[in-house]
Amino acid sequence: MNGIAYAFINSWQSVYSNEWCNYPSAQIHEVGHNFGYGHSNEGSQDYGDQSGMMGYSYSQDEGPVMCFNAAKTWQTGWMNNGKQVNMNIGGSGATDNCLETDITGQADYDVNLGQTIIVKMNKPSGRDLFLMFNKKTGINSGTLEGGNTVMVVEADSEGTAYGESWLVGKLGAGASKTFVDYLGDGSGRDLVITVPSINDGKAQVKIDFDGLCDRTMAPTASPCGNPSQKQVSVQITTDDYPEETSWTLKKVGSCAGQIDPNLSSPTYASKNTLQPIFEQCVDKGLYQFTINDAYGDGMCCGYGTGSFRVLYGDKDVFEGQGGDFGSIFTGNFGECEDTPSSPPTSAPVNPTPVPTAFPTNSPTPNPTSPPTAFPTQNPTTANPTPLPTKNPTAFPTNPPTNLPTNAPVNPPTATPTSVPTSPPTALPTTPPTPAPSAPLTPAPTNGDGGGAGPQEAVFDSGYGVPRCANTGSSCDSLALLNGKGTMTNGNELNRSNTNQNGATCSDGNGGTYLDDESIEQITVTAGDIVSGSPVPSGDFIVEGGRAYVTVKVWCWETGASDTADIYLTNDASSPDWQPLASIACPGGGSQTIVQAFDVPQGTNQSIRVNFRYDGSPSTCSNGSYDDHDDLIFTVKEDLNATPSPTPIPTLPPTPMPTNKAPSGPQTASYDLAFGAPKCTVGSSCDSGVLLNGRGSITPVELNQPNTLNSCTDGSSGSYHEDESIDKIVVSRASGGLDDLTEGDVVTISATVWCWNTGSDDNIDFYYASDASNPVWTKIGERQQCPGGGIQTVTASYTLPQGAIQAVRANLMYGSNNPSADSCVRGDYDDTDDLVITVKPNPTLQGAAASASPSKNDDVQGTIVDGLKDIDADSKKKELMDKNKSTSKPKANGKGSVNKGGADKYICSKGKPFASTICADGSPADDICSPENVGRSCGNGGKKCWWAECD
Repeated sequence: MNGIAYAFINSWQSVYSNEWCNYPSAQIHEVGHNFGYGHSNEGSQDYGDQSGMMGYSYSQDEGPVMCFNAAKTWQTGWMNNGKQVNMNIGGSGATDNCLETDITGQADYDVNLGQTIIVKMNKPSGRDLFLMFNKKTGINSGTLEGGNTVMVVEADSEGTAYGESWLVGKLGAGASKTFVDYLGDGSGRDLVITVPSINDGKAQVKIDFDGLCDRTMAPTASPCGNPSQKQVSVQITTDDYPEETSWTLKKVGSCAGQIDPNLSSPTYASKNTLQPIFEQCVDKGLYQFTINDAYGDGMCCGYGTGSFRVLYGDKDVFEGQGGDFGSIFTGNFGECEDTPSSPPTSAPVNPTPVPTAFPTNSPTPNPTSPPTAFPTQNPTTANPTPLPTKNPTAFPTNPPTNLPTNAPVNPPTATPTSVPTSPPTALPTTPPTPAPSAPLTPAPTNGDGGGAGPQEAVFDSGYGVPRCANTGSSCDSLALLNGKGTMTNGNELNRSNTNQNGATCSDGNGGTYLDDESIEQITVTAGDIVSGSPVPSGDFIVEGGRAYVTVKVWCWETGASDTADIYLTNDASSPDWQPLASIACPGGGSQTIVQAFDVPQGTNQSIRVNFRYDGSPSTCSNGSYDDHDDLIFTVKEDLNATPSPTPIPTLPPTPMPTNKAPSGPQTASYDLAFGAPKCTVGSSCDSGVLLNGRGSITPVELNQPNTLNSCTDGSSGSYHEDESIDKIVVSRASGGLDDLTEGDVVTISATVWCWNTGSDDNIDFYYASDASNPVWTKIGERQQCPGGGIQTVTASYTLPQGAIQAVRANLMYGSNNPSADSCVRGDYDDTDDLVITVKPNPTLQGAAASASPSKNDDVQGTIVDGLKDIDADSKKKELMDKNKSTSKPKANGKGSVNKGGADKYICSKGKPFASTICADGSPADDICSPENVGRSCGNGGKKCWWAECD
């Protein structure tokens, strides 16, 4: 047969040519036709939309991992449960002509309940537009075009029947696209789609027809007739046990004129459903919302997937909280409305000569006190008991103790002690009285979450990492750290799982899960390493005690090239990372590394593991195969410990504390003398908006070219379609607010826009110790863009001596080599500098500071001496890197890739392009060619792989 496969529309039959029946993209493409889906095109190129499965098909056994585009997803009907919005452009509905909302990716369907995923812009005739955030995660982690951008397609057949689609827009943060005379009626009314921001896995979108979003109009009727009130909406989606869920809303604070609504929930009875939305107008003020789960397991995720959402006006006040809250969640929201000292009165200012007929008395602030939230679903008698109960009720024991206390009162006193408890406990055993009548046992059972038991971490959105909130004998990350970044088949949950209170650290995205490097699990346990083996104590992790960290990792090949750098901070709220050890992988595949340490003072501590391929010790290495993860654990306070530091001597003060306090984060301003953005001394330096864009392409980069030696930016392409550096930030790698100082390890974070899939774009980083006379030193190896669209790329180095220093980022298309002045000057290239002010470090005396050695050397396992293996691994990685495409296709300038067809294999990242290299990167025994595809070659008899690509 000609071609690779075909299928019949709205039928059962699909036919494949030879090996194409094995490739998932071909299978899903043809089955899509069976479901009635048309092709996904881009411009004049059939199959050109590579964001989903109805474009090209690929000769890959395990991918690419991606879904359908917006038009096809609308056609499936999967989102018609409140997650899609249909705008009838030109209509009279509330959202027909203006919509401002956050949208999330389809992979987060069950994560962001109630969140919009897809929008259709319907018009009376012609093709309609469909919009979706192409979030590159989960089931869509392998999308090949427009990853993490807002994708706009137009389609035939209203998106409800067979019809082809065309990709017409890829919008990153700050981008917009105008569709002129959208209705096609000659009225000149345009439709403008804007993406103000992309943050926290969601895209903010504004869709404006004929300027109606910004046009001054008579305000729409407020749901609350009184301007001093706002509407509160409570949306509950129940789990398998709806009767366990209840909530209250009450006034807090003392805002003038605020009346306590004292609202509470009805009894919920319907399982796994979005309940009728509760809506109530309340006085503007401060409120506290509390939601309870009677059984103590929240609303998610062991027994169904429940959630809650609270809106105050149009603001989602607890956005992202979800339903995993244990027994109770409490949160405050609102604001006091300032009352002017002399409120203006409406004309006339004199009272009317005749009093108005109504009201005769002062009206009550609210007609009822207050009305019930809504009628109960069925008439009830007083407090009916839900039947049947899931388990024996949690009351009256609230909850029952798991085991009897170690030392029960023998026997319990018949009457309260002479100093009564406040108040006496309902049951003698929970908890012990504050003033016990007998000496406390060495390990009391109260006040520490039920005893020194093992603790399981949950993701803490405040820190952005897994955290154990209670003290215990251990803290385990479980599966929360599995995988790495967006690596193939191993997307890490809540990546990057590094503490956002310090300098967050982005993972590399290179490689394949359980083939290349990844951190799988981190556990901190009270105990020590004895004769090379970890021995848990079973007691609390306590200040001044001993503990050990267990790190489960996946090591590449022999493991000889992989190392885990382990760090500890005694304050996760302001991390200052101290090195514990750097330990090489003891072998390949799944390995366990153990390191013991003394537990310092501090109740909120954290471990960081920096798992790297080659390189040197760092809290945040920047290799494409590197993984970085944190775990926060709670430490039991040692009340008998000597306070540190001791309060004596108090006089005289030491000289150092009299120095000026740290200056904190700094935002750069343009410096005319340097011709680039510059910061004063501080804990970080952020270029802000000064570098946004590239050269003269619209919008024009401010003060271009923003380089110390006048490198010239390329002027080809379009903003946020083609390459640009948008921002550079330099910060201390260990976090904290101390000023940037000579000898500090710092991280450069460059926010860049990468073209297409990003595989053809590369970034080099440099630093110069003297910005007035820059001599550029390259930092690390050249990095490839981790994906298409907006991306963050990082590099770390140690600040040399010098008061006014500079960093440089070169973003280039292809593999251009910089000139002697470290400039790249390709048509699509961007070069930007950032000048930083650095504090002197008197202790250096001309030498760069280095990390202090580990205070402990307890290591489990044998560290292999693998010089030969390191050399072999290095060569293999080098071959793999060379096998990545670095030349952009030439079809239409920056045109589309020639993506295969009948009898052609598909060029893809990681596959060899040289005819003498096999698919695994090993040298070939025979010359690979189209004629001998499948013949044995290379080490281990690998099969020859051949690519016919432009």
